Amino acid sequence: MPSHAANNQDLKNKIGVYLNLPPEDILIECKGGDLEITPDQNLKFCLNKSDTARRCEVSLHALKNYPEENTIDFDFKVTGDIEGEKDFFGIFQIHSFPDRGESWRCPPFFMSASSKYLNFHNRWDANRKSITSGNNCTEVGSTIESTTLMNEKEYNPNKWYDFSLLTALSYDAKGHTVLAFNGEKQADIRGPNMFNDKRTPFIKLGIYKPTSWRTLQNQLCVEYRNIKINLQK
Repeated sequence: MPSHAANNQDLKNKIGVYLNLPPEDILIECKGGDLEITPDQNLKFCLNKSDTARRCEVSLHALKNYPEENTIDFDFKVTGDIEGEKDFFGIFQIHSFPDRGESWRCPPFFMSASSKYLNFHNRWDANRKSITSGNNCTEVGSTIESTTLMNEKEYNPNKWYDFSLLTALSYDAKGHTVLAFNGEKQADIRGPNMFNDKRTPFIKLGIYKPTSWRTLQNQLCVEYRNIKINLQK
């Protein structure tokens, strides 16, 4: 059964076994959402309009900075009341901890889904302290830079897709990013791909709803399977 979870230790232990990661490297952010390991052994996250929650996610602290390369592979499927091409939601990201004195900024890697399209963005900043002037992203006046690694890739809800990301994380020219979707390479870029922070970025699997709920949207879900992270212990 789905569980309303906010750092439930039993659930952290189960997800740790599922992902072959120690529970202490896992953080659950799912207060007001539903999270479960399904009978088919999929990791499923749901957000419900009635809960007015914005996120149901699991953070995985299993990444390394350059010169290490991180590979993240999984299959995913989006289900629920998928309405509206402009009402997007996030289904995977690599986030980062701001240094003291900085605000939380847009995640360095972010995959969004709407009713028809998938997009995948990368943001970075070599400055020790990012300067922002609005939504802490790439607005005018911000020192944060960005590129789109996958632009309006058509997909169908209720269908499984394969996702693969290789990253050498660096805020300078040593960075490397390779993205593949359903076996087709979408990007292979060398150069900066993260913020200049003291702490290492972390993976977020789950679902995040930054836009308002539409009348016909009552539940949004994403399922993951065959999750492989190269630095698993």
